[in-house]
Amino acid sequence: MKIVGTFILLMILPTISFGQYSRSFYTSESFIQRHGDVFGDNGQLFFVSIKESSLDTLRIVIGEIDETGITSNYHYIEAGYGFDTGAMSLTGATLDSSGDVVLAIASKLGSSAIVSFVEVDLVTDQVLNLSTVTGSYKSGFVRSKVNGDSLITYIGRDAGGMDRISVEIDAILNYSIEEADPAYSYTGNFLSTRKFVELMVNGTDEYFTVNDVLVKRDINGTYSNTMINGLIIYPSSITINDNSEIVIFKGLDYTVFDQSLTELSTGVLAITVDIGGNYEAYSHTSGYKVWTKAGITNVFYELDNNFNAGPAIDYRGKRTFGTYTNLNGTYIIGDFLESHVSVDIQGVSAMNQLYSMSIIKDNYIDPVAKFKEFQQILTHEKIRFIPNHLGKSFSDPNISQHGFHLLKGGLKRPLMYAAATNFFGVTGSNELKGYYNEFSSELLPGPFTTLSDYNHEIMDKYNRGYYVTVDMIEDHITNTVNGTLGYVIPFGIKEWPVEGDVLVGQGAVLAAYVDRNDNGTYDPENGDYPKIYGDHCLLNIYHQPSGSATSSEVECHQYYFTFDCDTSDVTKNTVFMRQKYIARGMDFDSVYMTQFADFNIGNSSDDYMGTNVELGMIYGFNADPFDESSGGNIGFQDTIPAMGVMYVQGVKLFDDGSDNNEGVLNGESINGIGFNDAVIDNEYYTMEASLIAASTSSFGDYPQDISGNYFMSKGLTPLGLPKQVNGVDVRYDYFGNSDPLFYGSNGVDHGNNDFEVLIPSPGGDRRGYMTSGPGSSTVNDTLEIITAYMYGIDTVNIGIQSSIDKLFTQGATLRNNFSQGSLGCNKSFGSYLSDNLADLKEINKNPIQLYPNPAKGTIQIDGLEGTSEIAIYDLSGVLVVQSKSSNGSATIDLSNLSNAVYILMIEDDLGLRTARVIKQ
Repeated sequence: MKIVGTFILLMILPTISFGQYSRSFYTSESFIQRHGDVFGDNGQLFFVSIKESSLDTLRIVIGEIDETGITSNYHYIEAGYGFDTGAMSLTGATLDSSGDVVLAIASKLGSSAIVSFVEVDLVTDQVLNLSTVTGSYKSGFVRSKVNGDSLITYIGRDAGGMDRISVEIDAILNYSIEEADPAYSYTGNFLSTRKFVELMVNGTDEYFTVNDVLVKRDINGTYSNTMINGLIIYPSSITINDNSEIVIFKGLDYTVFDQSLTELSTGVLAITVDIGGNYEAYSHTSGYKVWTKAGITNVFYELDNNFNAGPAIDYRGKRTFGTYTNLNGTYIIGDFLESHVSVDIQGVSAMNQLYSMSIIKDNYIDPVAKFKEFQQILTHEKIRFIPNHLGKSFSDPNISQHGFHLLKGGLKRPLMYAAATNFFGVTGSNELKGYYNEFSSELLPGPFTTLSDYNHEIMDKYNRGYYVTVDMIEDHITNTVNGTLGYVIPFGIKEWPVEGDVLVGQGAVLAAYVDRNDNGTYDPENGDYPKIYGDHCLLNIYHQPSGSATSSEVECHQYYFTFDCDTSDVTKNTVFMRQKYIARGMDFDSVYMTQFADFNIGNSSDDYMGTNVELGMIYGFNADPFDESSGGNIGFQDTIPAMGVMYVQGVKLFDDGSDNNEGVLNGESINGIGFNDAVIDNEYYTMEASLIAASTSSFGDYPQDISGNYFMSKGLTPLGLPKQVNGVDVRYDYFGNSDPLFYGSNGVDHGNNDFEVLIPSPGGDRRGYMTSGPGSSTVNDTLEIITAYMYGIDTVNIGIQSSIDKLFTQGATLRNNFSQGSLGCNKSFGSYLSDNLADLKEINKNPIQLYPNPAKGTIQIDGLEGTSEIAIYDLSGVLVVQSKSSNGSATIDLSNLSNAVYILMIEDDLGLRTARVIKQ
């Protein structure tokens, strides 16, 4: 067949690589150490969690994970069997020959430990069999691994030593117990929170470590042991390298043995580990990879074959508790701290500060593993920031670190600890709805969904960010037009959330895209791409569910974006955020938006804050001329930036059929958009009120209820009282001399001299609010808010005021640029449209149309021309399907193929065309 030869020629090109992904998924209020696992067979990957189990009920959740990290096909199983959840762990999981799942669970029964083996049918979602091994065993963490047709578990006896439990995977009621290495008697305690026992199966040999001893069991059941280096308090990890040598990592020590347990070498690693922290290590072709806890976070190291370590890399997870390796790579399993409403096996919960499972896929290409979801660390020029989601603009709750830094002198120095967004709406029946996000965590990932239909599959689908850049789009267009073999569509483009599921109450249309082939369907494999803002853009979607009395049922599409423009301090020093709020459940007669900012300028204990009324900005700055380092945060010394948050575009005014005037009265504005421009009803407020909150503030600390937040958004105190300066009611705090027209007091002279530096109070930790409104919204209306987070620093004229002046100059430039519709450097505030007009005419004339894709069974191919030769290859170039068609379409059966990505090649009257096919 002609097409086969062509494909072999093309396979000279680099083969496909899915790169590295990381995910967090299956969040609930329950936190149990080692509550989950990842396992698989024939390329199919599964996750399992038992963390919702209780004293009287076993609750199991099992789902699939594809090669790009997408989770799906969740199974929820409950059985009347309980656990002592305070001392329980999922020690292993596997599939039997019929496709049922077999779990190994260690838990307590009275004062002793038990090991239970559970068989689960994924067709009926029922527990088929349960086998429990009881004895006088120590409660604590153990490990179970597959050896041939058995699942092997090692567990400590109360009387000392270890037992080896072997259960038949296809018949879990059949198990055997033998004393493991009677020559060694271990008498210490096991703890469920520590990994004292590690197990590895190499062929038919089994190796396990218990504190400072390595034990081997060979195929004949013969045991041998040897001592290993490392303090007892450290957990160990065991792996085998390319020379078939056994390598033990224990604390800072490593030891290498041959398979006869003869020590070959030992040494000390130049890494940081936490006493009692979790520890995973494994070998790969160029050395070793180590994942360990270091203080409040986890770090990753890559070691060469001589055990020399590279730099520590923060990989964003909370802790690890296992690895899994198949032909696609190695997966590191752990947990991850979330901060939102929980969804568990029994539905939506009111709890927050919750734990998820996490998985990182390491394909040995890129050693840096970061969560590419909502807490992705991004850099822009000298800015390092962490875009959060669920209304938390910049924060890192997983490790309690600052969310916005300035990179100066090779070091990261904080500018902002966190930021958040509040939404308030008043209905026609005068009901106050909304959320105040610095204290509330009642938001959920994804588009607004009928609460009874919301589940973990929806949460896990949207509990992430979609990161897309201009370079990615241009590369995507070029590769899809050219049919580049081996091209992988980046996740942000491939999974761009263009439409919701109307059957569960979601909006039919979500994020916008460019339909390059004008077929009305988002098909990135044919060149379609997302509409993004800026040169680098990250989108996440969240909503307020309908479960509370104050729920607004509003949905937010939140875009973070930055521009590349080296000649402009505005673009170099600014991160933008565009938020699209869509009312999904009710109309609002009055809408207010609030931005919350917790400024920390280097040392957070010596800051002041202010308001610039004319710019629509709140800002933070140092209270004294020298910024010391404090609390682990590096200060700026004498060259100190000022940090501002500025509404570029706020809430749209009520339509009143007129072109509103510039001015200081109601319905007018001196800092808004579209006023007095001869255009009717195009006016937007920017900042209409501010409140500076700190323990030294005359208005007390920030409000912690919805009514106090709503009062504050209207320019009142949290108690609903007017704020006054020089005896005049005002809407702004510490506005200095930035309000010469007395806009904040509706034209009444307030002195224009409200500086915090004139108040006899020391500098300290400062938090501020800026609000925009009122406006209105009806169901499915969209309110768009654009906010700029920028810093200003004067490195020539050293001084606090110089940096503040620099910040104000940048803000004025940005406001002017926005009013002109251009940012400079040929950049636009609108969505990006490519000028790459690579010829798609032939492809669009009769494109390949595949559906469904991904496919589980058959796939339909349309768009064929004349007699068509059809071939499907796996990624190694092996022909797996071959067919012909002469009627313009074909149906191909994929049911016998493994779940993976394949290359479809068609040769017909239009020439040779290729496409990606995903089998699920």
